[in-house]
Amino acid sequence: MKTPFLEVIVVGGFLSSAFNASAQSNNPPPSPTEYLWTFSGLSCETNGAGKIVAKPISEKTMLAEAAAAAGVSSEGMVLVYHINGSSFGDTVDIVRRTNGAVLQNLFGYFFGYDNALGRISLTNGAGSQVKEIDYIYTSQNSHSLGDSFTTKLFTTNRNKTVTELVDGPMNWLVTPEGNNGVKVCNGHFTTGKPLF
Repeated sequence: MKTPFLEVIVVGGFLSSAFNASAQSNNPPPSPTEYLWTFSGLSCETNGAGKIVAKPISEKTMLAEAAAAAGVSSEGMVLVYHINGSSFGDTVDIVRRTNGAVLQNLFGYFFGYDNALGRISLTNGAGSQVKEIDYIYTSQNSHSLGDSFTTKLFTTNRNKTVTELVDGPMNWLVTPEGNNGVKVCNGHFTTGKPLF
């Protein structure tokens, strides 16, 4: 199984003292922290004739591809958006649906809010909506390979449980690996029901 990208980033040693500040939103974390993550978009790549072609991708195709690369079945696994999954921000993780055990990190939504880097988010007066630009990290590089224009909506129910809806467009690059060439991916993600 591939090394989760968070370990690659730390082991890669690219982090300087400027990155020690957490990239957290200035809102309190919601009660559930892991939500189903869905995606709809396109992956553009060259075909055998050298033409650029677009193929549809979704959370299901990403999950199947990651499981195949690891040599395991994707049965019983889901993709979750994990709020504060890292000290650098939120993550999208492959987890076991039954217990939330993280099997692999797929994406990091990092540094959307980080005072040390001079990055701030736009927050409404009530603190219930945040818009920010997150860098997208993957296991392929210790630097960002994309971005997301992320919107976060916070709601509180009668029991004072805070839930969060997160969505937005995202774009990222998949660098060549093995027999696979460059892919440029884009689309829209959204969070669903809370799981954990």
